[in-house]
Amino acid sequence: MKYFVVFILLLSASVGFAQLQVKPLKGSESKSSKSNARLQSTTITLPFWDDFSTSTGAIDTTWWLPGSQVQVIAKPGIGIDPPSLGVATFDGVDATGTPYLASATDGNVDSLLSQPIDMTQVPANLRNTVYLSFFYQSKGLGEAPEEQDSLILYLKDIDGTWNKVWPANSNDNYTTNPTVFTEKFIHVSDAKYFHDQFQFMFRAKGRQNGWYDNWLLDYVYMDKRRSPTDNSYLDRAFTQPPTSLFDNYTAIPFDDFVETIDKSTLFQSTSTKLRNLESDIQPIEYSVNIYDTLNHTLVQSTTVDQELLLFSKALEEINSPAIDPGLLDQSADSLYLMLEYYVNSGDKFLVDSIYNNDQDTAFYSNVNLRINDTTRAYFNIHDYYAYDDGTAEYGAGINQPQGKIAYQYSVIVGKYLDRIDMYFPNVDGNQAGSPLDLFVLNDFEGNENSLQTQSNIAIKHTGINEFVSYNITPAIYVTDTFYIGFTNLSSSDNWVGVGLDKNTDSFDKMFVNLDGNWVPNTNVHGSLMMRPHFTDEAPVTGIDDKQLVSIDVYPNPSFGIIHVADEVVSYRLTDLLGKEIPSSLNSAREIRYEVGAPQILILMLETRQGIFSKRIAANPAN
Repeated sequence: MKYFVVFILLLSASVGFAQLQVKPLKGSESKSSKSNARLQSTTITLPFWDDFSTSTGAIDTTWWLPGSQVQVIAKPGIGIDPPSLGVATFDGVDATGTPYLASATDGNVDSLLSQPIDMTQVPANLRNTVYLSFFYQSKGLGEAPEEQDSLILYLKDIDGTWNKVWPANSNDNYTTNPTVFTEKFIHVSDAKYFHDQFQFMFRAKGRQNGWYDNWLLDYVYMDKRRSPTDNSYLDRAFTQPPTSLFDNYTAIPFDDFVETIDKSTLFQSTSTKLRNLESDIQPIEYSVNIYDTLNHTLVQSTTVDQELLLFSKALEEINSPAIDPGLLDQSADSLYLMLEYYVNSGDKFLVDSIYNNDQDTAFYSNVNLRINDTTRAYFNIHDYYAYDDGTAEYGAGINQPQGKIAYQYSVIVGKYLDRIDMYFPNVDGNQAGSPLDLFVLNDFEGNENSLQTQSNIAIKHTGINEFVSYNITPAIYVTDTFYIGFTNLSSSDNWVGVGLDKNTDSFDKMFVNLDGNWVPNTNVHGSLMMRPHFTDEAPVTGIDDKQLVSIDVYPNPSFGIIHVADEVVSYRLTDLLGKEIPSSLNSAREIRYEVGAPQILILMLETRQGIFSKRIAANPAN
C-alpha cells in the first residue's frame, strides 16, 4: 500500500503525484428516499428565470419542483467567474451529501426539473420566438467530467415523453474549459411542447458514488420574443461574496482585537466581482456597508460617488477600504459583522415587451433583476480563529495509519484553548466513529515541551458544513504560534477527511507528517475547517470541598520562588498539561520550584482562608 496525504474533493479535482495530492472522494452510503420524494407542482407561465443568486443551498421552488431540492444544491463559491452569484451543482451525491450508489458505476445522478409551465398561454404568432437559454461550466472548482459523462437537457411533450434536445447530436460538443461558462440557446417551437404541463429537465450522468464529474448551471431563462442572438440582458450581477474584513482570518478572538495597539493591522480592504450581462456600456455606482448584526446597527458606510463604466459583457473587480476599527464597540464581548456590497446599476424588472415605436416598455413584475445587485459575507470577532468561510468544497485527508496533519495559528495575546471545532464531511462513506488523536503542539521539535495536549476522539458528522466541538480538558494556555491537528488512528488505509474551503487560502499554514518529519504543504490551496476556540476561565483542578478565595501570590513573573500572603496548608504546581513540577514548601509562605525554560504553570493553593488557583509566569531561578 502506498500512502499519501491527500486533499480530496467534495466537488473534487485531480492533480499529479506530490506531497499533497488532490483526489476525488467516493462514498458508500446508498440513496434512500429520492425516488419517493413528493414532486408537488405549481403551474407557472412564461417567463421562466432563475440565476440562483438568492439560493443558499436549497433550490427555489418558485421555478423548480420540490423534488429537485433533494438532489441539487445551489450556492455561490463553486463556479469560476459565473454569470451571477450562485450556481446549481450536479454531481454523484444528493443535497445531503449522500452518494446515489455504493459502487463506482456510471449512470443517472442529479437532475433539476422545472415546475409545469402552461405554454398554451403563449400567443400563436409568438410561438416561433420561444427560446430557452442557460450557462454551463464543467468542473469549476470541482472534478472534471470524463468523456462518457454528460449534462443533458430534456423537454416534455404533450404525450408526457421526455425528448433529448441538448446536446443535439454527436457533433454538439461540450465546452470543457473549466474557467468558462458557456451560453446555450434551445429553440422551443415544436407544436408538441405548447401544452399546459410542459416541463424541462437537466440531468447529469456520471459516477454515482461520490462528488465526481461536476457540472455547474446558471442563469436559466425561457421566454417568448427571443432569438438565437438574444444574449444581451439588462442586468448587472455580483459573481462572488466579498473577501474577508480581516488581514489573515475570517474570524478572530475579541481579546486580540482589544489588546492590539494598532488595530488597523488586523483589517484589510475588501473586494468582490461584478459582471455586466448587457452588450452595451453601463455606468454604475456602488456602496459598501458594514453592519453590527447583533445590535442591528450600521457601523460604516462607503459610497463610491464616481460612476464606474462597465463595458459590454465585462467582469470587473470592485473594492472598498478597510474598516475603521475606531467605529467598533470595544466594550462588547463579541462583534458579529456583515459586509454588504450594493450596486446601483439601473437594473429593473425583466422586460416583457417594448411598444409604441420604442417609447413604452412593459415589464414582468415577477422577475426582479435587482436581486443579484447585492452580495454579503459575515465575519465574527468572538472567541475563535477561522481561516475558512464555513463552506467546504473539498475534503482534506490522510489514509496512512499514524499519519498527521497540523494547522498553524498565531495568537496576539496568550489565552486558554478549551475546544476545537471541526467539520468532517462524509468522505469514502460515512466517517462517523473513525478514531483520531486530536493534538495541540507548540512546535515541531518533538521534545517534552512541544506537545501541549492530545486526546482520542471519534469523528462525528451531523450535517453538511456543520461543525462538531471537541473539548480540551483542562483548557491549555497558548502563546505566539501553536498548531492544532490530528493523527489517523485507523488500523487500515481508510481515508480520514476534514472539510476544505476553496474560497479562502491558508495553504502555507498546513503541515503533514508521514514518516516522523513535519513538512509544509506546498501545492494544495484552500483552508481547513478546523477552528480553535478559547475561554477566559483558567482551569481549576486538584483541590475540592473548600471555598474559593483570592490570595496574593508574588512575584509574577517569578524566578524559582513564589511567596504566598497566607500560610500554605497544601498546594499543587503543574504545567498546563497537568504534569507535576518539581517544587518544595520552603516555609509556610514560600514555594520553590525548578523549570528549565520559561513557561506558564498552574498553582493550586489551600490555605486557612480557602482554596485558590493562579497562573504563574515561571522562569528558571536566577
